Amino acid sequence: MRRLVLGVLAALGLALGQGDKLKACFIYVGPVGDAGWTYAHDVGRKKAEAALPWLETRYVESVPEAQVVPVIDRFVREGCRVIFATSFGYMDGVLEAAKKYPDVIFAHATGIKRAPNVATYMADFYQVYYLNGLAAGALTKTGKVGYVAAFPIPEVKRHINAFALGVRAVRPDAQVLVRWINAWYDPAKAREATEALLAQGADVFAFTEDTPTVIQTAARKGAYSFGHYTPMLKFAPDHVVSGQIVHWEVTQNLHLPHTPHKPSPPPPGGPRPRAWSSRRMTCTTSSGKRTRAAPSLASRQLPFPSTPTQWASR
Repeated sequence: MRRLVLGVLAALGLALGQGDKLKACFIYVGPVGDAGWTYAHDVGRKKAEAALPWLETRYVESVPEAQVVPVIDRFVREGCRVIFATSFGYMDGVLEAAKKYPDVIFAHATGIKRAPNVATYMADFYQVYYLNGLAAGALTKTGKVGYVAAFPIPEVKRHINAFALGVRAVRPDAQVLVRWINAWYDPAKAREATEALLAQGADVFAFTEDTPTVIQTAARKGAYSFGHYTPMLKFAPDHVVSGQIVHWEVTQNLHLPHTPHKPSPPPPGGPRPRAWSSRRMTCTTSSGKRTRAAPSLASRQLPFPSTPTQWASR
């Protein structure tokens, strides 16, 4: 996430005086201790603040998606110049706030709508989901693979489709059974969904929700699973096969570009909305070894200076 923070600032030409600190604020949909999505974002935030002496960060956790606007209002009053809204359901609230605060830069995770001061960002998880699907198709003995899903939004559907394609590339007759829990962070619902899929005969699991609950519940019945967002091997060392780990610090380097001391002139027609995608992800195998998932996932490493400077934006 560190590199994500760096990218937004330089590309959009925010001005800071000598000695001023840039305040970047983060809105989390879950608790920072969820061991998944929010935890990974907070790791990136901490890395950014530790690396950049001119950066100050704040965060609020467990903000319901329908209540994002009051939190944005508060952050703006407190002097936040860049606001990261880290859940899909914040989208309409972010767009509303962006009109109200045209001098504030917003970065919205997984979003599909943009504005002159609203960027979107996401990692290409679906590529690794496909690889995990190949392994799941080879592992299943019952021909039934379980998937616990949060909400039917584009991001999650993309994950499920990629995973299912991988499963059926290896075992064409396999079924991918999906249970929706309509929550990002709800361990009780995730456990109930996993137990229901186990009762249907699923013996391998993947998920898009923000906790390790699926892994832990499946392991108690001897079923294999694939981690998501962060290293989850420790939650079931004998049953976690692989998984995807997002390095938000790589994306941050593209999102919060370095802050110049003088604003850059806007491009013809005014600033343009942007979309960023992180391709730096790794797989974690059951042995704990981390490896690149595929050559297409590698990204060019950008320099990471410790002081604000002007970056060119692609």
